[in-house]
Amino acid sequence: MLHSQTSIVAVNNGSHSHPLHSKAAHDFSPSILKRLSSLACKRQWVLLTSQCRRPTNNDLTRHNITSHTVVQIKPSSTLSEFEIVEKALRSRNACAVVASHSIPDHQQVSLRELAAQCGCEIFFTRDSSNYLH
Repeated sequence: MLHSQTSIVAVNNGSHSHPLHSKAAHDFSPSILKRLSSLACKRQWVLLTSQCRRPTNNDLTRHNITSHTVVQIKPSSTLSEFEIVEKALRSRNACAVVASHSIPDHQQVSLRELAAQCGCEIFFTRDSSNYLH
């Protein structure tokens, strides 16, 4: 389990970012969940990489996000997290992708641009501990 505070940097179609802090180890920021809730109405997936923790069912329910639309991608033995996110964005099946902040800055810029082109939003989490589902 994640035992540290998590910061989330939200990128709205690559135009700007907002640092947000969760109140507890198991709670996503209400602002992020509110944004994911509005995105989930598009009837597309909310994808999380294996390096990110999944919001609790309580968090999802409180923000009217159906849990079956939130999918955590399995880790890959051959693809990097960057390549997984890039592939997810190119599939155009997601309204939002949540990835770890450990992706290098220059690759985050590339992913922000790709997300904007694909009509998807991307969020980067900043965890002080590694989390795998």
